[in-house]
Amino acid sequence: MNKLRLIKWLSYDDISRFNVNQTGNNHSYSHKNSQFTPKILKHFSLVQFNGKIAANFSALLGFILQTLAQLNSGKYSDITHLTLSENLTEFPQKIFSLANSLEVLDLANNKLTALPCEFSLLKKLKILFLTNNNFNSIPEVLAACPQLEMISFKGNQLSRVDEDVLPTGTRWLILTDNKISVLPHSIGKLSRLQKLALAGNQLQQLPDSMQNCKNLELIRLSANQLVTLPDWLFQLPKLAWLAFSGNKLTRSVQAVIDQMPSISPQDFQLKQKLGEGASGIIHQATWLTKPITIDSDDDIAVKIFKGEITSDGYPIDELNNCLQAGEHKNLIKVIAKIMSKEQLSLIMELIPQRFYNLGLPPSLTSCTRDTFPTSATLTTSQIIKIVLSMAILYVIYMKIKSAMVTSMLTILWSMKTQICCLVILVPLLT
Repeated sequence: MNKLRLIKWLSYDDISRFNVNQTGNNHSYSHKNSQFTPKILKHFSLVQFNGKIAANFSALLGFILQTLAQLNSGKYSDITHLTLSENLTEFPQKIFSLANSLEVLDLANNKLTALPCEFSLLKKLKILFLTNNNFNSIPEVLAACPQLEMISFKGNQLSRVDEDVLPTGTRWLILTDNKISVLPHSIGKLSRLQKLALAGNQLQQLPDSMQNCKNLELIRLSANQLVTLPDWLFQLPKLAWLAFSGNKLTRSVQAVIDQMPSISPQDFQLKQKLGEGASGIIHQATWLTKPITIDSDDDIAVKIFKGEITSDGYPIDELNNCLQAGEHKNLIKVIAKIMSKEQLSLIMELIPQRFYNLGLPPSLTSCTRDTFPTSATLTTSQIIKIVLSMAILYVIYMKIKSAMVTSMLTILWSMKTQICCLVILVPLLT
């Protein structure tokens, strides 16, 4: 039986919602979620999963757990996506047999420390995941990979990033949870860079050359040693997400955090998973013993943080941000906290079922931007409501900023201009 390794946005619920149509030996697929377009569905193959026919991304992103033995046997000739996780200490030379086809290589959760000099022979490679390995530095051979644009060294032992080791076509760079203290001046050459994740390092400043990264849309700087942010950062024309909590310029106040009620994990029962983000996983839950001091419905939501440091910084900073924002109808109310030695969690109001997501998760192409079904439309009144809600959230952010208790920013300085433009535009549409 093939084992499925599914990414975050393809859940078991997603699998059960596939319709498989069989005519003889031919199969076609449809899905209730319009993000699975015919172009994507053509990459699916059938496997047995828990006794049922299910779909998987074996050709799209290599989500079947592949093995080195199968690779060496020649089973994977001409595939475009390869995933190997077997505590590898050396780069498998057999991968070079895929040089004319391989586009995505996932070698996460191994023990690699280096890449061979011939690595650039993978001339069609676009995506490289080396998450949770043992690299001390980024191999300079990556700069010679002609099509490589998405790179992850999350959770390694990087102490530095040398000059000119990254492809100039890099769009997506993940260096979270390392020991990097200085970024190279050459990072300013990455003119296509859209997403940059640097949380959980030891950075004290950003190189001024980064102001040339005009396409940067998202940057995570949380849990570093920054004492200030450069002015040019707020002038980047496409920047839409900046996270910098857990630095020296932003310190959470324990006295403020202590104001929130604390409860025990034994007070509630977890149910189904509702969603997952960069910092944690959210479950629906039900009170077993609701404290008399807490006023909430029996059904609640519980956010369990993924670790001491996440892509958005320290969990304690997010908690502090929630307290400073206060209560508002446009914000999800935080009810209580769970502070144990193992994990910090938040108890929140459960979003009513009448609410739904306006957008779908970003794709590999859109990088940081939500995606939408081709049939999606918004009325003028809906646009006005969204704009006004954004404006209110911006005012809340300014309240936090003026209180000098700034943590993770999800609404940027640049949004001020965007809101003004939208407010002017909407009346013209009516």
